[in-house]
Amino acid sequence: MPTISRFLGFVISLYFYDDRRHKGKHIHVSHGAEMAVFSIPDGRKISGKLSGGKERIIAGWIALREQELVEAWDLAVLGEHFKVIKGIK
Repeated sequence: MPTISRFLGFVISLYFYDDRRHKGKHIHVSHGAEMAVFSIPDGRKISGKLSGGKERIIAGWIALREQELVEAWDLAVLGEHFKVIKGIK
């Protein structure tokens, strides 16, 4: 699973060809042993859990990087490579 961004201990990934399982644009997020899936562009959590305000951080990052995430998703579902997206500090 290609990593699209890393910041504050988060690892954000997109699967190539991953448009069947969750039905819709989304990212996979891990932070330590925690994992969750979030929709693009609204930042809604689809599955999993991140504790201690981490879900709000990811939702905010998705809002900041919405266009870049949509473009990366569109490339990934075609099996094409995409650019790494900046995190937040």
